[in-house]
Amino acid sequence: MHDQPSSDDAREGMLKDEGTVLLHVLDREPPGTSIFMLMREIVGDRDKYTPEWDRYEQATWRLVSVGLLLKGYERVEPSRQALRFNEILEANGVF
Repeated sequence: MHDQPSSDDAREGMLKDEGTVLLHVLDREPPGTSIFMLMREIVGDRDKYTPEWDRYEQATWRLVSVGLLLKGYERVEPSRQALRFNEILEANGVF
């Protein structure tokens, strides 16, 4: 019998996925991109709709829902708040 991940483990996994997506978007020059290209950059040139692809796409939508990413027509980009937070982290030597 397989152990089910705890809710803490699931939350930690979701936060890591969100962090991967947000940091990837913040690190892009220019920062905006399509969700399809974002997923290809993170997951690689794999077929669409793998479990890994789905995890990162869900993470992208969670970041949109909390206002850290903005969804425009065919594009996602970091919000002003996400850009400012990134500046704060960089100024404090976190990145």
